[in-house]
Amino acid sequence: MGIKWSYEPPVFVWDENKRPRVWAPDFYLLHLGIYIEVCGSKNFDYDYRRKIYDVNGYRVIFLHIYKDRKKWKNHLGV
Repeated sequence: MGIKWSYEPPVFVWDENKRPRVWAPDFYLLHLGIYIEVCGSKNFDYDYRRKIYDVNGYRVIFLHIYKDRKKWKNHLGV
C-alpha cells in the first residue's frame, strides 16, 4: 500500500496521576500521523491506554486482533 511506518516509536505521556511516562505504541503511520496499537489480549486494560492517549493528544487506532483477525483492514480503507 506504500504506507511509511515506524515500529514501536517512543511517545511521552502524562498518566492519570500527572506522572511522566514513555510508552511505545506498536506502529506509527508517518504520513497519516496516526499510531496503531495491536491489541492481542483481552486481559489488558486497553480502555485505560486509550484514555491516556486521548488526554495527551495522540491519535491512536486500536486493533483488537483477538476479536476478529480479518477486520483490521477496515481501519485503513483496504
